[in-house]
Amino acid sequence: MLGRCAAEVYPPIGQGVHETLLRLRRRLAFDPQYRGLTETHQVAEGMMRDFGRRAKEMLDRRTAESDHILQVTSLTANLLAARDRSYLEQFREVLRRLQNASRNEDEQELRDQIETITASVARTVETFQDDSKLSLAQLAQEIEEFERRRVSAQTMTILDVTTGLYNHDELQRRIRISMRVKQQFSVLKLSVHDFSALNDQLGAAGEEQLMKLVSERLTEQVRPRDIVGRWSPRVFLMIFNDCPLSNAESRAAQISRWLSDTYLVATKEATLAAEVHVTATATEPQPSETMDEFVARAEALSPVPA
Repeated sequence: MLGRCAAEVYPPIGQGVHETLLRLRRRLAFDPQYRGLTETHQVAEGMMRDFGRRAKEMLDRRTAESDHILQVTSLTANLLAARDRSYLEQFREVLRRLQNASRNEDEQELRDQIETITASVARTVETFQDDSKLSLAQLAQEIEEFERRRVSAQTMTILDVTTGLYNHDELQRRIRISMRVKQQFSVLKLSVHDFSALNDQLGAAGEEQLMKLVSERLTEQVRPRDIVGRWSPRVFLMIFNDCPLSNAESRAAQISRWLSDTYLVATKEATLAAEVHVTATATEPQPSETMDEFVARAEALSPVPA
C-alpha cells in the first residue's frame, strides 16, 4: 500500500519505491526471521524518509519554477505595455504632424513635410519590427527552457526500464549518500558476456530480455539492506552495505558462478538458448578518497572476462 501511494504521489521516484518494497516482501517470504524483519523495517523506513525528502524537493522546485514563470510573465507584460505606450506616442505625434501638414497651402512645403513624415514612420516601423523580433526571441527562449524542464521532469526516473532495477544515476546517488554518512560499504560490478550469437539472431530485444532474466536471478542474492541496479547495458552493480571488501570479493565469486548459466530467451521472433558467462570484481572506498574520486573509480572499474 505504501508503494502504491508513493507511485501515485510522484511516479518517477515512487515507482522505484514500489518495486523495492515488493522485492523486500518477496525476500521475507523466503526468510521471515527476526533479523530479516528488522533489516526490512530499517530499509523500508529509510526509503520512505528518502522518498518524502525527494518529493518535497521536487515540489519546492516546481513551486520555484511556477514563481519564476509568473515573474517572467509579469515582466513581459510590463515591458510590452511600456513599449506599446512609447510607440503609441510616436504615432500620435505623426498624426499631429499630418494634421498640421494638411493645412499647408504651399504644395512644395507639403510634399517636403510628407516625405519627412513618411521617413519618420518608416524608421518607427523598422524599430518596432526589431523590438518585436527581440521580444519574441526572448519569449521563445524562455518557453524552450520551460519545455526542457517539463520533459526532463516527465522522463526522470530512478529505475531501468527493462529490469526494474535502479538505474545508473540512482546508483551513483546511493553511493554518494553512503559516503556522506560514512557508512561502510563495498561495490560489486558484474559483467555479462558471451552471447554475441544471441544478439545476431534476436537483436537488441533479445539482449534486453536476457538482461531481465539475469537481473531476476541476481535479485535473489540481495539482502534487504543491499542495493542492486543496472550500471550500463551489460553491467550490473551491487552496493553491499556493512560489508568489507574481503567479504564482497568472496560474494562476487559466488554470485558470478551462480549467474553463469544457460538462459532460455524468448522474443516475438524466436526462442534461443544462450550460454552466458558472468564475471565480477569488487572494490571499496579508500579513507583518503572524495565522493567524486570514488565514483570515477567505480565508473572505470571493469570486470575482466576470465
